[in-house]
Amino acid sequence: AEEILDMMQRDFMRDERVQPVTRAVSKIHVLEEARHIRFAREEVARRLAGASRTRLAFERFNTALVVFFVVKSMIHPDVYTNAGLDRERALQEAKGNKHYHDRVRKSGAKLMTFLDNVGLIGGPSKILYKKVHLL
Repeated sequence: AEEILDMMQRDFMRDERVQPVTRAVSKIHVLEEARHIRFAREEVARRLAGASRTRLAFERFNTALVVFFVVKSMIHPDVYTNAGLDRERALQEAKGNKHYHDRVRKSGAKLMTFLDNVGLIGGPSKILYKKVHLL
């Protein structure tokens, strides 16, 4: 979850259209999270070393499920209503937004490479990653 939120914070801190205070907070978040992410990656790799096929299959699905829900919850459907748009039409348009899908895939590339390197992508997990445009 931290890696997914980190990708969003990185976008915020670089975007000149974002308010300066939000950009500054995003930069602090990115710097602080870098340590947490490094630790988490090392811990995941350590805990998966020598894992059985059953355990690896469980961890693949569990990780993919968490990632799926985190990505899905990043944009609350009420934002469209709050912006004065027809909620249902906006949701339909958003589902087919190729630019957003490409941004998610690009932003999540490092995460997906890491997950693949430690064996956490495979089997049914691929379906969930594809549904949120990470694969």
